[in-house]
Amino acid sequence: MISMENIIFFLISLALSAGATILVRRLAWRLDIVDRPDGQRKIHQRAVPLMGGLAIFVSFPDFYGNR
Repeated sequence: MISMENIIFFLISLALSAGATILVRRLAWRLDIVDRPDGQRKIHQRAVPLMGGLAIFVSFPDFYGNR
């Protein structure tokens, strides 16, 4: 059964990861940490920021690790 505590932890982690994703994306563009298409292997048309997983990594253990 899902408890109210688990739902609250999930919602807080969701909000943190969403907010952190926006900040990390801006940081990646500012620091020029992006994947640029090379015309051979990559299928994207324009540069894509590479640090998106960092936001999820930072927000998830913060709440679930401290239970």
